[in-house]
Amino acid sequence: INAEYMGAMYWSVTTLTTVGFGDVTPVTLAERAFAIVAMVFGTFVFGMVIATITNVLRNTQMKTVARDRKMVRAGGAAFVRDLRLPRELRMRLVGHYRRQHVRLYDARDLLDELPYHLRLDTLLHMYEPVLKGMRALTQSSSMFLAELCLRLRPVLLSAGQRLYISGEVARLVYVVVRGTVSLLPAIGRFARGRWSVGTFVGEEAVFGQAKRTHTVLAYTDCQLAAIPAADLGELLALYPKIREAMEAECQAKADLLRIAPNLEEAGT
Repeated sequence: INAEYMGAMYWSVTTLTTVGFGDVTPVTLAERAFAIVAMVFGTFVFGMVIATITNVLRNTQMKTVARDRKMVRAGGAAFVRDLRLPRELRMRLVGHYRRQHVRLYDARDLLDELPYHLRLDTLLHMYEPVLKGMRALTQSSSMFLAELCLRLRPVLLSAGQRLYISGEVARLVYVVVRGTVSLLPAIGRFARGRWSVGTFVGEEAVFGQAKRTHTVLAYTDCQLAAIPAADLGELLALYPKIREAMEAECQAKADLLRIAPNLEEAGT
């Protein structure tokens, strides 16, 4: 490479990268070659930093917009305005939406749009590792897990949000996919009323309990999967051994909750 060509290349790169010529400039071919590489590399690094910062700010803004759109779509803003709710109740309602985990997509809509086999494979990837680790489902077949996954729908809760309340009609059964849920009030330091990943919650609805007997809330930020109790009952009717295992575990959980207050008193 001759000196004139390298000089022209150095001049063009220095101009394009807006580095400027300065008081100290490379003179030899090696110096100019090194300066060219450094300027090009520095430009790429600078661009990556700016792009990363822009992406973080954009995602933050998009989540805020998505949360606002969710409230508008649910009619929350119009509901508050039309009913002229008192300030305390209005703040609680708005706070409910703001505490919710809002993603930039609707998982339910995306799953419903997928073809059957693609939806099944996606759901198995989402839930099968959790379901296989559940004690009541250790002997379940792949077909049962597939049918169960097809009926599950994702539910997201922020810490402190209630999953259901005492006296509510029991329509859904939940599987804890991530996080921890707890009874309200919690039952002492024995944590008898807390359930973590790989646990059914509210499964008593399948075994004849029409109303909730207690209140359950998200102890931490939670991801759950919900299935209508009627659908789960129909599925379990085809798999009596799994039904027996689930019913036995449900009964054991109920017995444990009944004796927990006595254990707490004995511990004190």
